[in-house]
Amino acid sequence: MKWFKKKDEVVLEEKKESEIDLHENITATEYYSTVYDLTKQTQKQFQNLMKMDSDSTQSLDQLLNVNQETIESIRESSETSKKLAKKNDKL
Repeated sequence: MKWFKKKDEVVLEEKKESEIDLHENITATEYYSTVYDLTKQTQKQFQNLMKMDSDSTQSLDQLLNVNQETIESIRESSETSKKLAKKNDKL
Protein backbone atom coordinates (compact mmCIF):
# COMPACT_ATOMS: atom_id res chain seq x y z
CA MET A 1 0.00 0.00 0.00
CA LYS A 2 1.20 3.50 -0.74
CA TRP A 3 0.13 6.81 0.66
CA PHE A 4 0.25 9.87 -1.53
CA LYS A 5 -1.35 13.29 -1.70
CA LYS A 6 -3.64 14.21 -4.52
CA LYS A 7 -4.78 17.84 -4.51
CA ASP A 8 -4.62 18.13 -0.70
CA GLU A 9 -6.35 14.74 -0.32
CA VAL A 10 -4.70 11.74 1.21
CA VAL A 11 -5.28 8.73 -0.97
CA LEU A 12 -4.38 5.15 -0.21
CA GLU A 13 -3.35 3.07 -3.16
CA GLU A 14 -4.02 -0.61 -2.57
CA LYS A 15 -2.14 -3.33 -4.36
CA LYS A 16 -3.52 -6.73 -5.14
CA GLU A 17 -2.03 -9.54 -3.10
CA SER A 18 -0.37 -10.96 -6.21
CA GLU A 19 1.42 -7.63 -6.78
CA ILE A 20 2.91 -7.40 -3.30
CA ASP A 21 6.58 -8.29 -2.94
CA LEU A 22 6.78 -9.72 0.57
CA HIS A 23 10.57 -9.50 0.61
CA GLU A 24 10.60 -5.85 -0.34
CA ASN A 25 12.47 -3.60 2.10
CA ILE A 26 12.52 -5.99 5.06
CA THR A 27 15.59 -6.51 7.19
CA ALA A 28 16.54 -9.60 9.13
CA THR A 29 15.85 -7.70 12.35
CA GLU A 30 12.35 -6.75 11.21
CA TYR A 31 11.70 -10.32 10.12
CA TYR A 32 12.93 -11.74 13.43
CA SER A 33 10.94 -9.14 15.35
CA THR A 34 7.77 -10.02 13.44
CA VAL A 35 8.26 -13.76 13.93
CA TYR A 36 9.04 -13.21 17.61
CA ASP A 37 5.91 -11.08 18.09
CA LEU A 38 3.74 -13.65 16.32
CA THR A 39 5.25 -16.42 18.44
CA LYS A 40 4.50 -14.48 21.62
CA GLN A 41 0.93 -13.82 20.46
CA THR A 42 0.45 -17.50 19.67
CA GLN A 43 1.80 -18.52 23.07
CA LYS A 44 -0.50 -16.03 24.80
CA GLN A 45 -3.51 -17.29 22.84
CA PHE A 46 -2.62 -20.88 23.71
CA GLN A 47 -2.31 -19.98 27.40
CA ASN A 48 -5.70 -18.28 27.25
CA LEU A 49 -7.23 -21.36 25.62
CA MET A 50 -5.72 -23.62 28.28
CA LYS A 51 -7.09 -21.33 31.01
CA MET A 52 -10.52 -21.37 29.38
CA ASP A 53 -10.34 -25.17 29.19
CA SER A 54 -9.36 -25.35 32.85
CA ASP A 55 -12.12 -22.93 33.85
CA SER A 56 -14.75 -24.86 31.89
CA THR A 57 -13.56 -28.16 33.38
CA GLN A 58 -13.78 -26.64 36.85
CA SER A 59 -17.28 -25.33 36.09
CA LEU A 60 -18.36 -28.75 34.85
CA ASP A 61 -16.96 -30.37 38.00
CA GLN A 62 -18.90 -27.89 40.15
CA LEU A 63 -22.06 -28.56 38.14
CA LEU A 64 -21.59 -32.31 38.57
CA ASN A 65 -21.19 -31.88 42.33
CA VAL A 66 -24.34 -29.77 42.55
CA ASN A 67 -26.25 -32.33 40.49
CA GLN A 68 -25.06 -35.15 42.74
CA GLU A 69 -26.14 -33.19 45.82
CA THR A 70 -29.53 -32.57 44.22
CA ILE A 71 -29.95 -36.26 43.40
CA GLU A 72 -29.03 -37.18 46.98
CA SER A 73 -31.51 -34.64 48.31
CA ILE A 74 -34.25 -36.05 46.06
CA ARG A 75 -33.48 -39.58 47.28
CA GLU A 76 -33.68 -38.44 50.90
CA SER A 77 -36.99 -36.68 50.20
CA SER A 78 -38.28 -39.81 48.52
CA GLU A 79 -37.35 -41.93 51.53
CA THR A 80 -39.02 -39.43 53.85
CA SER A 81 -42.15 -39.47 51.67
CA LYS A 82 -42.26 -43.27 51.76
CA LYS A 83 -41.94 -43.27 55.55
CA LEU A 84 -44.71 -40.68 55.88
CA ALA A 85 -46.93 -42.68 53.52
CA LYS A 86 -46.43 -45.80 55.67
CA LYS A 87 -47.28 -43.84 58.84
CA ASN A 88 -50.41 -42.44 57.17
CA ASP A 89 -51.45 -45.95 56.15
CA LYS A 90 -51.09 -47.12 59.75
CA LEU A 91 -53.22 -44.26 60.99
